[in-house]
Amino acid sequence: MSGIDYIQNSIDTNKNEIARIDSGINEMRCRLGDPAVNASQKASIEQEISILECNKYSLKATIDQLEMEKDELQGENPNSLLDEKEN
Repeated sequence: MSGIDYIQNSIDTNKNEIARIDSGINEMRCRLGDPAVNASQKASIEQEISILECNKYSLKATIDQLEMEKDELQGENPNSLLDEKEN
């Protein structure tokens, strides 16, 4: 497996994790609307949602970093030395 393939696999894995987190958040939001859920449970659910949202944004930042590394390996980095020599 090449470096680019490894990075792409990591990107895909993180995207799948974000989708899983989004699904969990949606389920929790549905639970918030359940009349059987008391105020304490709602507070706990909201806290869990906040944690998951933070995890999701962390994964998005990781994906952005991996995309930059992938572009760099592919020679598409606009800040690369080769591009500077051409300008």
